Amino acid sequence: MAAVPDEQTVEIVAFPKGAVLFKQGDRGEAAYILNSGAIGLYRESHGRRVPIASMRRGEMFGEMALTDGGPRLATAYAIEDSVVMVVPASIMCARL
Repeated sequence: MAAVPDEQTVEIVAFPKGAVLFKQGDRGEAAYILNSGAIGLYRESHGRRVPIASMRRGEMFGEMALTDGGPRLATAYAIEDSVVMVVPASIMCARL
């Protein structure tokens, strides 16, 4: 599970291959920007992981749950050793 950063702090966090950053249905507490590696977004359906997107360097993901206030629509896995910038909801919402 992803580390939840301090309320006003952007953190750089390393995730090893196979780590789960967040799960489908979780409450969105942060958005992520991929610094290196690769992240896969998967929808869980009937016990299967259905790939919906692959994130590459410089791409933001996980922000939808912050903008619409709903639960996470997908699960994010590190498909390579990855480093991400974790941007708390308070900072993201202040920018919107």
